[in-house]
Amino acid sequence: MLIQKQEHTLCWHTSFLCPQCRSNSIDVEGKGSYLALGIVGLPLMALSTNAEGHCRDCNWQSEVRSVWQYKGAILWPWLVHWVGRSLGLLLLLLAGLWFWQMQVNEAQRVQKMLTQPKVDDFYFVDMREFKQDTHPKYPYTVLRVIKTDAEALLLRVGNIYHSQQVSPWRHFKADAAMQRNFYSRYTLSLTTSALRALSERGIIYSMRRPKNLSSDGWIVLPQAQPGTEMPRLQPFLDKPEYRIEYPQDCSDQAC
Repeated sequence: MLIQKQEHTLCWHTSFLCPQCRSNSIDVEGKGSYLALGIVGLPLMALSTNAEGHCRDCNWQSEVRSVWQYKGAILWPWLVHWVGRSLGLLLLLLAGLWFWQMQVNEAQRVQKMLTQPKVDDFYFVDMREFKQDTHPKYPYTVLRVIKTDAEALLLRVGNIYHSQQVSPWRHFKADAAMQRNFYSRYTLSLTTSALRALSERGIIYSMRRPKNLSSDGWIVLPQAQPGTEMPRLQPFLDKPEYRIEYPQDCSDQAC
């Protein structure tokens, strides 16, 4: 059962004055029943408590009728008892709190990248939204911001595609972003409002802002200035919110 009745014998020291020798050295041993959360044994509500006091100085001994008057007589011993036998649960709770904090930090990071995009930000996307001839089994790739202003972004489109939404670490594995075939020869233009909408729809499913030249443990940025590797482009399709462009056909090696 989720909620169950339990009984415990607990001992604690008090500052209650002994009626015989007037010292404050009485130990109390109590037997209490309470409702507890059965999975972890966490006390929820005390039902009844019987206790007996014993003076360490004069050996006075008697039934203690008003155990509620002693500070911590009910809650504190149970709390210490529960902590002593539930350390694993406490560690799980701390791990859960840490995970929740990480999720909050991640949400703040994503919001900042969407509202304040910068050059060299990476967005991981489903390209079927932009490119009609995207292979249906391998639609996921990466975009890298190479130019930005207050209203629009220019992004270079990746050339390595995956069949599922793999992690950024998988995209960058073995410093793949430093290889010549990591990017294709076309770019994508997005308005900042479209960027936020694509994230809300899950078309952009992850994003990274590299620290120095690396992200997720791999080198992702070249030493060259941003945008110097841009190819010559021509329009492919035009929409109000985004546009994709292909390179011009030419025999020049630089194209």
